Amino acid sequence: MAPLFTKSDIRGLALLLPLIVVLTWVVVEALSDHTPSADHATPPAEELFAHTDSVAQALRLRPFDPNTITYEELRRMNIDQFVARNIVKYRSSGRTFAIPEDVAIVYGIGDSLYALLKPYIRIAPKYRPKPNTHPSDTLRTNQFMPRKRAFKRVQFDPNTLTAEGFYALGCFTARQAEAMVEYRERIGGFRTVLEFADCYLVSDTLYAAMEEFITLSPLPEPVTVLVDINSADSAALVALPGIGPRSATDIILYRERLGGYHSTEQLKDLAVIMEKNYDLFVKEIWCDSCKIRKIDINFVAPNELAKHPYMTASRMRKILKQRQKRGGWSTIEEMVEQKIFTEEEAARISPYLQFNPVAE
Repeated sequence: MAPLFTKSDIRGLALLLPLIVVLTWVVVEALSDHTPSADHATPPAEELFAHTDSVAQALRLRPFDPNTITYEELRRMNIDQFVARNIVKYRSSGRTFAIPEDVAIVYGIGDSLYALLKPYIRIAPKYRPKPNTHPSDTLRTNQFMPRKRAFKRVQFDPNTLTAEGFYALGCFTARQAEAMVEYRERIGGFRTVLEFADCYLVSDTLYAAMEEFITLSPLPEPVTVLVDINSADSAALVALPGIGPRSATDIILYRERLGGYHSTEQLKDLAVIMEKNYDLFVKEIWCDSCKIRKIDINFVAPNELAKHPYMTASRMRKILKQRQKRGGWSTIEEMVEQKIFTEEEAARISPYLQFNPVAE
């Protein structure tokens, strides 16, 4: 019986089969590329807002009135401390939140945060804006300028008026008069009439009526309190321009070794104090030389004397040798004559020495 396939047929099939397998794989892959999968499916609409919802849950929001809520209550809702402080500061300046949109102008509240807060904002009726009976003025101006009271057109000095004085002008309510005094104290007084005009309680219309009646008394020059580097702690030193925590620490440590500073120039001895930094704070410091810890050169123990930064090993040997021979000295000039110190060295160390008499 003849075989079903010849040898040439078998060789042909052996070559054709791998090609069929490859073509089949290509077709399957091409079809799978057009089949939607779970990984590439369009997410449901609610997932697009999942992030916003999670933030809202993290904030622990609940209905609140920005006019009465406290800093602690804001923090309990997980409101950032910077934003919470600014909401409270907005009110302390005499302003109120009349509409929910007022919250959006608080520094630190962006559009996304306001969008989360808005549904929870509840403005009490007493804080809401009154009907605007003066179309030429804005709603905000009406809130701060009661139209039932008019400026009395009298000369006044906004730098000296009390709350009663502002109220007596006729254009401020009692609450606004108190807010004027608080505003003035916060900025340190009005230096120009334009600074007075910038006050949020003074509208353009009111300022135009007041301008010719304003008389400003000159403000006293600010008193600069100098920092005594012989008693200042680290916090006081760091508050000075050009001094950081490391510099403050080195200043205090060097002060202890010296026994106190007799001149601000001694700060230049420190490697951390650059000339440019020294120039920044030199006008804000002084040193009380009465606080210097003195060394009794005739009786001080060698180990104590060696701690002073102006003492070298050779100078120590000279002092101890001469003190043993003659007992001590009466003046720094005697030590210069004996060549223990040069005149320059004597001038540098003399503020730290005292000369108690030696018993005969």
